[in-house]
Amino acid sequence: MARTIREPAREIPVVDEVDVAVVGGGCAGLGAAVAAARNGARVALIERLGFLGGAATATMMDVMQMFRAGDQKAVEGIGMEVLNRLRAELDGVQDESPQRCYIDVEKFKFLADKMIEEAGVQPWLHTFGVFPYLEGKAVRGVVIESKAGRQAILAKVVVDASGDGDIA
Repeated sequence: MARTIREPAREIPVVDEVDVAVVGGGCAGLGAAVAAARNGARVALIERLGFLGGAATATMMDVMQMFRAGDQKAVEGIGMEVLNRLRAELDGVQDESPQRCYIDVEKFKFLADKMIEEAGVQPWLHTFGVFPYLEGKAVRGVVIESKAGRQAILAKVVVDASGDGDIA
């Protein structure tokens, strides 16, 4: 039988109040955070790693699909903006075909940082989204944990882009 210990109850300090809290700084979280900020929201982006880009950067998965259905462009938006900016500003796209390309993941990290700074997104790196803060059945924020301890960010909207549904 597994032993347990009891943790005493404690007050969790609220360190920020935002319009949108995005948990997960991978490709989806980056897009959600930048889009929300560009539309006037005050945004916190919570990422457990020390950099953005998720699986693409953490695992050096350098193949990106070109947002196409055959030869037809299927998607525009922030995903295509990332590829266009990698190509134009950083020479960060190589070996391109109509369906996929290879990117320089270190340049992608740099661009992701630049994009959230331009949009005014507040990054919380090396920070875990631990569980949702609920008021009744409504999610009204995120309890986070980092070297600073357990804290909370209150938000009008919480986006779970953790990849594992950690908050959902």
